[in-house]
Amino acid sequence: MLDLIDATTLSEQAWRQLASRAELPCSWDEYVTSGGVSNSKVNSTRKHCRVSLRSIAIVIDGDQQYAAYAKDVSKSGLGFYSPVNLLPRTIIQLWVPGRALLRLRITRCRRLGERSYECGTVYESITQPPRR
Repeated sequence: MLDLIDATTLSEQAWRQLASRAELPCSWDEYVTSGGVSNSKVNSTRKHCRVSLRSIAIVIDGDQQYAAYAKDVSKSGLGFYSPVNLLPRTIIQLWVPGRALLRLRITRCRRLGERSYECGTVYESITQPPRR
């Protein structure tokens, strides 16, 4: 089990060891090549534009950890693919390589497949990893 306090223990190797892993709703090639700024729809209620963020991620929900994939990021939140359904208003932590450990509140979670849930979040706060 990863030490949840010490964000420096979170790594790509730790991600690979997690048994519960999200499935992408598309092929790996489509996932990594579809990038840039997401187009807004005319009737969109979004306040900020989204930018694609293609990376592995670790979702920490209490004492549970899941291997996930980041989808996109904006000024107000982050989207990702999860292997499990996360209920709205649930507070989670999300680790993305090269970034601080993020504290997020789930705003929506939509099932795309058996182990593929598209989750939307808003930032609660950012936790800086401890210094060595």
